[in-house]
Amino acid sequence: MRLMLLVFAVFLLSAATSARADGPTVSVDWSFGQGTNRHAAVITIKNLSGQELKIQHPGNRQALAFVVMDDYGNVITPEGVAKVDPRHQDIVLKAGETFEHTDSQWTKLAQEKGLTLPFLTGTGLFAHKLTEGSSYRVTVIYRPSADSEGVASTEKVVTFK
Repeated sequence: MRLMLLVFAVFLLSAATSARADGPTVSVDWSFGQGTNRHAAVITIKNLSGQELKIQHPGNRQALAFVVMDDYGNVITPEGVAKVDPRHQDIVLKAGETFEHTDSQWTKLAQEKGLTLPFLTGTGLFAHKLTEGSSYRVTVIYRPSADSEGVASTEKVVTFK
């Protein structure tokens, strides 16, 4: 009986360990840029795994999305900016390495329409209309590969300037 309990305990431990290994292998964070890029989002992706990863670039279609809420928790619906067809890119991150990305091209297109926090869906470029001086709750979602689940940043409360 003790042997059965020991075997069962080892089984549970190995199952729990493998379940943790299936968790996110990357983390994502964001901030507003500085100076002339103050309306641009700076995306930071970190490899949390112990091995090198080949993941999709945040400028790819469906790689990134912003969820923006106002002070009342209402989701701000993104607006269409343009039809775009970027080429697919990958990035390679060594274990523990970080990658930082600011997409000034998409930000410029969005700003021409009075929008910010641009991202690509499967069909076009979208961004949010934010009011200067207002506070928003923002979360970014990043998908390391097209066929994997995404990872979300911590929600940040920001005042748009």
